[in-house]
Amino acid sequence: MNHSFRIPIPSRLRPADGLYPPLLRQPFGVDGSPTLSVIGCPGLLLPRSLGIVCSRRCPGSVVVHMYELMQSLKLYQCTLVGGFHSPMERECLKVLSRGRASVVLCPARGLERMRLSATMRTMLGEGRMAIVSPFAPDIRRSSIALAQARNRFVGSLSTEVLVAHAAPGSSTEQFAREMLSKSKSVLTIADPSNSNLLSLGVKVLDPSAWSGSRTGLT
Repeated sequence: MNHSFRIPIPSRLRPADGLYPPLLRQPFGVDGSPTLSVIGCPGLLLPRSLGIVCSRRCPGSVVVHMYELMQSLKLYQCTLVGGFHSPMERECLKVLSRGRASVVLCPARGLERMRLSATMRTMLGEGRMAIVSPFAPDIRRSSIALAQARNRFVGSLSTEVLVAHAAPGSSTEQFAREMLSKSKSVLTIADPSNSNLLSLGVKVLDPSAWSGSRTGLT
């Protein structure tokens, strides 16, 4: 029996299309409101959403807080956006896949010939995932520059951005600075290791703001 999985052909979402994310047209959106490649449900790009960005190295105390947060959020029909590439982000995706939440996955590459994990396939089949990229379809390898551009895209696409942790002086901390300079709502986890983010003006996440009672979803 053939168990191979046929990779869906990405659709193209242009700024004039009705399902194009309105946040990308706002002043803090990515430059030029790019045409997007989308696999999955483009309707997931429209609701209120929480972006997730985290440095590759993350303190154990933050990992515990994030795990508990994802365990809570997976119970609701909320939408979370991210590259889900760093170890902490990948763990978030694993937890969210076992609940009701939807995910907008933003890889730091184009979508042509992209390999889909079993988790991605399941969530796509359930209508709980959209894979979206502003990059040229034939860009198949990520890079530091593409990862940084992807994070800016995640920030632009999300209603609010949760920077779970940013090492002092890191590109993730610079990302938080950039989002704040564009009047984006940037949040973080209440933890001593995030004092650098709090000193920048990043606010502490209120988990209840993303539970069913506040999103209007139960």
